[in-house]
Amino acid sequence: MKYILYVFVLLMGCNNTPNNHIKNIKEAVDQKNKNEIQLDSLKLSRSLAILKAKLLTFGDGNKYLYPEIQVLEVLVNKTSY
Repeated sequence: MKYILYVFVLLMGCNNTPNNHIKNIKEAVDQKNKNEIQLDSLKLSRSLAILKAKLLTFGDGNKYLYPEIQVLEVLVNKTSY
């Protein structure tokens, strides 16, 4: 969704509009994307770790699947790791 909005901003930038208008749109999109994560307080108190991650590959196997992920941000870490 973020990239679609950036493409829209770029297309609008092709018109003869002032750069301040485009800059304001970009800042609004970035601010919206930063505030997307909403944590439930009950789940937050019970969880040991909360990660923001991106799936790289699906896991292989029959019974247990261990996918590869890339950790983008650690939101909560109450473990010793």
